[in-house]
Amino acid sequence: MSQITHARRPGIWVLTTASESSYVLHVGAHGMLRCLHWGRALTVEQAASLLEYPAPRERSCEDPQDGLLDLAAAGGLRYGYAGLQVRFADGTRDLELEYLGHRVEGGELALLFADVHFPLEIEACYRVRPDSPAIERHLTLRHTGEPGTEPIDVERADAATWLLPELADYWLSRSYGQWSAENRVHRGQLTFGETVLGSRRGVTSHQANPWAMIDDGTASEEHGTVYGAALAWSGSWQLVAQRTPGNRVGLSLGHGHTPSIRSLEPGDELRSPVSIGIHTEGGFGAAYRLGDPDRDTSGVQYVSRDGTETVVLAYRTARRFGAAAQVLPLRGLDTRARYRDPDTGREHHGAVLQARGVPLDLPAGDPASTLVRLRRVGTSTQAQLIPNGVNQQP
Repeated sequence: MSQITHARRPGIWVLTTASESSYVLHVGAHGMLRCLHWGRALTVEQAASLLEYPAPRERSCEDPQDGLLDLAAAGGLRYGYAGLQVRFADGTRDLELEYLGHRVEGGELALLFADVHFPLEIEACYRVRPDSPAIERHLTLRHTGEPGTEPIDVERADAATWLLPELADYWLSRSYGQWSAENRVHRGQLTFGETVLGSRRGVTSHQANPWAMIDDGTASEEHGTVYGAALAWSGSWQLVAQRTPGNRVGLSLGHGHTPSIRSLEPGDELRSPVSIGIHTEGGFGAAYRLGDPDRDTSGVQYVSRDGTETVVLAYRTARRFGAAAQVLPLRGLDTRARYRDPDTGREHHGAVLQARGVPLDLPAGDPASTLVRLRRVGTSTQAQLIPNGVNQQP
């Protein structure tokens, strides 16, 4: 079950998803936000023990936190990629952030920071949803100055910087394409430095899409540990995969492609799109498939941000003799609501769709595929059922 737990004294937060994966955050003495762990589920007590591990090695002319911050703001002796970059009216570009506090509400954790010299607040938000294996993140910037205060130019406000644990090696998977050759996947060893992916086209297209996956080079479709991140955005975007000299890797995703400057006037607020991160130990397929690859029927599901609509691409590779009619359990729905298929007029209870599945009208012959669209139409009075543990595509 998804949950957020907190230990006040060491400044630890543990976000645990429905797939039993944890993302552990820590705010240290200097107000810097770090990711201590992303992987198998940990309790808050286990997470606190991570602080007993040796601190990053000190090196001359370098900040030991460089490349290890979950909120990577430009400033100090940090020379790696910064997902948060601003320019103040006097030309200052460095940010010196202090931690102000946090709140947990409705499955969302918000951590509030402010610059100690200029009127700028930053809110880093994290959300875990019931029955979802993913973590959602976004960033909000606020100009807190009085009317008449100089504007603040925002050069980068990435939705998230995802910090990966130490792996034996790092291999980057992403898509590319062109007309009549869409969504081709390229996978190769991630080199040291910054690998920049992106699009200036203003729309998500077949040339590039805002997602990437990282593994240690040994993962397959069904086996191995995989980390993935995506940006819920259809305009221009930029993704930076950074491998530091210390052999740590981060993925930073944001809207707009450099150079892109937005000006904040006093009272203005800038909210980034949502970035989605996922960790799986079942290979690449476990990050996007609804069903087991050994089944003859599987699919990929997309759920709208407000949860009112879902689209399922279902497919059958080969029908087994005597197999029952195909159904596909869904994820991420409201178990108290009803959903209608606008193409057939059928209505289904959300709890039943998750526990039993949606009936599939697959055409005759193999292979076969179909597209199912469902829209939430009301609240069900039926008793809530307990869904099974099949993954969804966020």
